[in-house]
This record gives sequence, structure tokens and C-alpha cells, in this order.
Amino acid sequence: MACSYSQVHAVGAGRHIVYLGGEVEISILDKWTAALHAIPNNTTLMYNKWNPGYQEGAMMSMSVFFEKKWWHGYEWIVRLNPDTFIYNDTLLKTMMFSNNNVDAVLANCEPHVVYNQSFGGTIKNFNVHTDFFAVRPEKLPPDAFSDWQKQKNAERQASHIFANLVRNRRVAWILRKNRDYSCRVRGSGLCHENGNKCEFVSSDCI
Repeated sequence: MACSYSQVHAVGAGRHIVYLGGEVEISILDKWTAALHAIPNNTTLMYNKWNPGYQEGAMMSMSVFFEKKWWHGYEWIVRLNPDTFIYNDTLLKTMMFSNNNVDAVLANCEPHVVYNQSFGGTIKNFNVHTDFFAVRPEKLPPDAFSDWQKQKNAERQASHIFANLVRNRRVAWILRKNRDYSCRVRGSGLCHENGNKCEFVSSDCI
């Protein structure tokens, strides 16, 4: 089964949007619908039979999200892969809500950090995680993710999109560097489990 999933959380009133791409049986959609109805928050399942590919699907879902302005009325959105979860939101909420000069909370895929002294000591060699990111959506243009068909992968696209915010020091890094060369977000309350072990937090994420 070829499917692409993205979760986008519009922080505020607690709206959750789950984007499902790829043709699936009606029974699968029914299970998704039932599961989402069990969540107390305002949750919406957006289904598209077309899945353009592994990386392409991840990027296209964000393109649709911004094109349709599904974020309207919310100060922040949080994007998560389906196998990525927030097991402790204390640091994330502090970064999002305690500083009006922060427009995005990001994690860096690069395991070694180089600082750019020309831009006030900002991170020079960043590769933005797309397992997770949080951003004030009004700070990005409506077509921010529209070039998904031209981009090599989701991380490269996100790095390009957030570059100006990084240079202008409008970013808080929840993970300034990755712990290894596997581009999976782990630590600071975030975990990309990359498996079927969502019932607990892997020691790899602590």
C-alpha cells in the first residue's frame, strides 16, 4: 500500500488535520475516520487518492495546506510525520509562546554544527527536519511549498523555505544538531520512532 501521511496541528483551539494520500480501500478510510472521531480535539481527515511519491507526497501535502489556507485563524501550526510524536511539549511551548521574536521552531538534521559569524552566529550548515517543524503560518507566503515537484526532498525544500527566518534570527532550534547521520528527530520531547512502537518512547529518543 503506497500512502503518504502528514499531520498538521493548528495550535490554539487544537485543530488537527491528517492528510492521507494514496488510493486505499473504503474500510481503511472508515478506520481512520473512526479513530479521529475518538480524539477530543477538532480533527479533520483530508484524503487524496493521488500519492505522487514518498518525498513528493510529504511536500505536496504542505503545498495543499498553504494553498487552501487551512491554517487561517491560528497563530501557529505544527507539522508531524505520522510516526513522529511529541512526548513532552514543555520546551516546544516555551519556544513558541515566550518570545514574540520567534517565528519558527526547527530541528537540524546535521550532526555537526557550523556557525555563520556574518549573520550573528546563526547556524550555517542547517538541514531542516520535516519529521517536525512549527511555524507561524502568516510568516510564510501562500506558495511557500508549491515548488515540490522541483525539489529533491522535503528537507531541502524546508531548508530553502526557512532560510530567511534563520538568517534574520527568527528561529528557535529545539535541536541544534542531530545525534547521528540518520535524519530522524529524536530528543527535546520529540521522537520519530520509525516503527510500530508508538505505545512507548524509545530510549533512542531520550
